[in-house]
Amino acid sequence: MRTLFALSLSLLSLSSLAQTTHFSITGTTPPDRHRVYVMDPNHNWENIVTAPVENGKFSAEGDAETNAILLTRWDGARQALPFINDGTPLVIDLENYKVVEGSKQNMVFHHYNDLSGELELNIRRLSARLSSLREKSESRETFMSDNKALIDSLNMLVAEKNKVVKEAVENNLDNHIAYLFLPDYFYLPDVAPDMLRKAVSEERPYGNLARTKDFRKILDLSEKTAPLIGKKFVDVACLKSDNTKTSLSDFCGKGSYVLIDIWASWNGPSRRTMPDIAMTLDRFKDKGLTIVSVSVDTDKDAWLKAVDELKMSWVNLIDPTGSLQSDIASIYTAGSVPVSVLVSPDGTVLKVGMRPTVIGALPHILGY
Repeated sequence: MRTLFALSLSLLSLSSLAQTTHFSITGTTPPDRHRVYVMDPNHNWENIVTAPVENGKFSAEGDAETNAILLTRWDGARQALPFINDGTPLVIDLENYKVVEGSKQNMVFHHYNDLSGELELNIRRLSARLSSLREKSESRETFMSDNKALIDSLNMLVAEKNKVVKEAVENNLDNHIAYLFLPDYFYLPDVAPDMLRKAVSEERPYGNLARTKDFRKILDLSEKTAPLIGKKFVDVACLKSDNTKTSLSDFCGKGSYVLIDIWASWNGPSRRTMPDIAMTLDRFKDKGLTIVSVSVDTDKDAWLKAVDELKMSWVNLIDPTGSLQSDIASIYTAGSVPVSVLVSPDGTVLKVGMRPTVIGALPHILGY
């Protein structure tokens, strides 16, 4: 894999660790390069080290958080080579984006990252091609019939990538490789709950990192809302911005997939990840997805102001009972926001969870 860093960098913060480790890197670059940068994506893509290049060779060293994922690139490059800062000296080839020598952890990490990255790149290319063909097709039925071979190929690529991610986690529960693939692993459709618990257990080397703790909270929510899965959605009365009465039943069970997103204007994660909802709508609107955001705000003016500030151009409602003890929150969120609920065209609840978890599962449910 030369062009794609497969991991979700926004999910890899290791900031809960105060310990630092020294790194030492030597390697080669393409001809006529002048500098190599070592960057920390977990701290605003800060340049930790800038190393000069002489005759296509460089040497860089510095200090960063233990087991943090860092990136190296040469000046002008549009891509970067990731590595785990475990203290073992690295020899890398930046012209071909390869780790030549390093710790077993880094070599194994790159094996899995290369495999999953290449598969993800092919998935995106084929998905884009199918999206273009879908726009030109007269109907969904015609599109599915005319492009069965391509759709089958896409499904095979997705299954192959899922297999790589699953192996990367389950074969490396004793080191940080498993942690780095957890964001993808959590969205796989065929991982048993007890295996997820095992992967984020406090006994893991990464068990006390903030992100691992967040995954445990996600599992707790999933267990609390599990009785809802496979059953008809529970209707909740809501209000529109003009105080017109409405309810979830005006949108759910009407022949389209509906993503109910429960949030609050005062909640930081609700606001920070709202762009993910916008991107989700853009990505899946052709598959008939409707998004209904329901606020649990007690202050209607604050809700309306946030809707405007966050440019929420889809359906926006508010639960008039308000707060995390409101009707909708009591039924679907177990006291946490933002929580999303995916409802099938016939009104069956398919998935409930924290917003990133449900959004991450959409490709597996609706298709890429």
